[in-house]
Amino acid sequence: MSDTDKSEANQGLTQAAKQTGTWVVAALLVASTILGTIGFFRYKHAEQVLMSEMTDLRQLGTTMDVEGCADRVLDRFMHCDVMRSLCDAEVPRMMDACLGAQLRDAYCQSVAVERRSTGFGYDKCAKKGLQRREMKACAAIFRTIDKYCDRRLLSANSSI
Repeated sequence: MSDTDKSEANQGLTQAAKQTGTWVVAALLVASTILGTIGFFRYKHAEQVLMSEMTDLRQLGTTMDVEGCADRVLDRFMHCDVMRSLCDAEVPRMMDACLGAQLRDAYCQSVAVERRSTGFGYDKCAKKGLQRREMKACAAIFRTIDKYCDRRLLSANSSI
């Protein structure tokens, strides 16, 4: 095979490789655009669902005690059918919304000693027989209660 024949063969291979590369890049762009669009609309739907639930919890919190708020938030978490990561992240916000619907200073004072323990709420969560993921959500609920009570007691002490 002469050098000219080799050069023409290499050009043909190079041209075929360029065409294949172009198709691969185009396919990746189309696929990423489709996946990005689907992800965007799933996120927007999840956001609407979670905002609606947040509004409901603010209203329900006006009549619920702390245990009722905790049970309702945990139930909503366990039945959350939108993006899993958003469900996980919304637990503290939902609990805070429910707690914030009324003053709960008397409750906070009643659990002041119990809250000092790093295991605050653990027994209540363990009694529910939860799986690992739900147990983490339950722990997040009690951390939120603890933070809420810290804020309430601090604001009560600062207004004295």
